[in-house]
Amino acid sequence: GVLAAMAIFQRLGLEAGSQRFGRCAAELAGLLIATGRFEDLVQLHQAYPSDMLKDSFMLAARAALAGNQLDSARQLEIAMLLHSYSAPLFRSEKELKAYSDLSSEIAVAAVRAGRFAEASKIYTLAPGMPLFKTLCTELELQAGALADNEFFAFTNRLLPSLVVNMPQEPAALQKLDALLAKISVEVIAVGRFTNLTKLHEVVRGSKRSDARMASSFASAIQRLAQLGDPGSEAVAMMLLTYCANHVAQADTEIRNAVFLMAQKAKVD
Repeated sequence: GVLAAMAIFQRLGLEAGSQRFGRCAAELAGLLIATGRFEDLVQLHQAYPSDMLKDSFMLAARAALAGNQLDSARQLEIAMLLHSYSAPLFRSEKELKAYSDLSSEIAVAAVRAGRFAEASKIYTLAPGMPLFKTLCTELELQAGALADNEFFAFTNRLLPSLVVNMPQEPAALQKLDALLAKISVEVIAVGRFTNLTKLHEVVRGSKRSDARMASSFASAIQRLAQLGDPGSEAVAMMLLTYCANHVAQADTEIRNAVFLMAQKAKVD
């Protein structure tokens, strides 16, 4: 085992930090990865630190995600353990780029597994435009599920992290707006109109008002006006009240939606 190998290292007089030690540690790490003993890499590095183990941590994290010997939840936990432990080891621009790529792979795996809290942890540990873009792209692909059974898990656990730690670049705002628009379309399609307010509350945060998502609210109100039953009209009025207080009072699309509601009421 690892302890036996460490004892051999000591008997051979291998000193931590030496090239000879690093090569032996890397070879042992390769055997640990091949046998699925990914967590033992942490123990190995703690006892015998070596920069030559950096690549081993990345290989092990990817192998954990791809492995068949563990359940998906356990695989993700191990990959995250290796990812977080090895973070301080990566320093150069090239190494940080490789670490960012690994962050993206683990975060995408977390999203696909519906593990939004874990995806949030990964993003908080390594925020930046590449990972932000990757997450938004993956979330757009999952928009149907996010608008339905995974809505509250997403809006409570991952979306706040994306909003608060969003890169200060125009492209990031555009990417987030595109994601919100896609989810809103799906929310309207499944008839969960009031969830638009929850989505918007997360986006606007502590601000009194935020004009984003005005188009989505207008689409929802128009859809409710077309349905025309008392329940739909009540929901439409609730959305209108929310828009007046927290979205935009003079938005053209929302005003058009109000006009459609009035016209529908006259016909009825």
